[in-house]
Amino acid sequence: MQFLNKDFNCSADVVIAFHAKLRSKIENWKADDKIVFGDVTLNDGNGYNNQTGVFTAPYDGIYVFEWTILTYPGKYFCLDFMVNNKSAAITQNRLSGSSHPGVSSSVVVKLQKDDKTWLESYKSYVGQYAHGDGWTYLSGFKL
Repeated sequence: MQFLNKDFNCSADVVIAFHAKLRSKIENWKADDKIVFGDVTLNDGNGYNNQTGVFTAPYDGIYVFEWTILTYPGKYFCLDFMVNNKSAAITQNRLSGSSHPGVSSSVVVKLQKDDKTWLESYKSYVGQYAHGDGWTYLSGFKL
């Protein structure tokens, strides 16, 4: 049985979900650059664009986004999760020593149809590093 949710203009059985990994490492990333997760393993609803790194909400609703970043020993990474050019969450990953520091973070946001979200390097943080090959990724889905 299928019904239409009038508040969100979305069929009950529509699935919006994506998972995308960083293809190759990031070295010396510049401030405010978008992170493009080019290796998309799931994109139900076609909201994520692996050429631009931008997720565009296909429907109004509550969305959950989660990301994991693995960096190099002695290096750092600071990210800003953006919604329509406004910061919604900030993540920093910094650890001295010989280990590879990793961090995971998530955010829950209410989006309108065609709202845009992405991860970018945070403001004045330059020279950032992140592992590719699946160690660094972004996922999202509509509740």
